[in-house]
Amino acid sequence: MKLNVSSVRSLLKALFKYEATHDDDDLIEYAIQERIDYVKTYCNISTIPEIMNTQIIRMIIGEFLYQKYTLGGAEALGIETIALVSGITEDDTSFDFDNTNEKSGDALILESLNNLRYGNRVFLMRFRSVTPK
Repeated sequence: MKLNVSSVRSLLKALFKYEATHDDDDLIEYAIQERIDYVKTYCNISTIPEIMNTQIIRMIIGEFLYQKYTLGGAEALGIETIALVSGITEDDTSFDFDNTNEKSGDALILESLNNLRYGNRVFLMRFRSVTPK
């Protein structure tokens, strides 16, 4: 898979049901370059082997979604307000949802996006080099 805007756009649609527009292209290009630079720096390499592309594309998508989220909040991603369960009653089976604690919902979203952005570090460590390559 190629690390380009069209690949990222098609995967955003297929995996996240997010329809990227041409207005998103600059942010996608930024995410591509930012994550490529991150991987090169983290692994201490100057070129990225093709086998890393699928992992990096996940990181690029995570970076793009993270940037969209920081710029426009959950609405920018098409995510409705997250309601967290604040209580459960077993006898009559009732759930209480807490919509007042937006920080907790934001924390969950940010944690998920950061997991995508930074990728599988065990995978990346396989490509780390002590001397620059």
